[in-house]
Amino acid sequence: MAPTGVESIAVSIPAEEESVSILGEKLSVVGPDGTDIFVAPGRPVAVVSNVMLEYQPPPARRTTTPARRR
Repeated sequence: MAPTGVESIAVSIPAEEESVSILGEKLSVVGPDGTDIFVAPGRPVAVVSNVMLEYQPPPARRTTTPARRR
């Protein structure tokens, strides 16, 4: 089941992660003609809309010795 309307989902991803996948094995589509259910055992299916990504870079590393100026 997925959120509908104005409901949202927020996920924090640790900095050490290199990739993220959104997947599911069952998809329910509700339309004017009724509800269709698609099942794909062992094969992921997903529908995502209105995706917003927010990137917050890590703090800048501080050097232990100041740079020398000439």
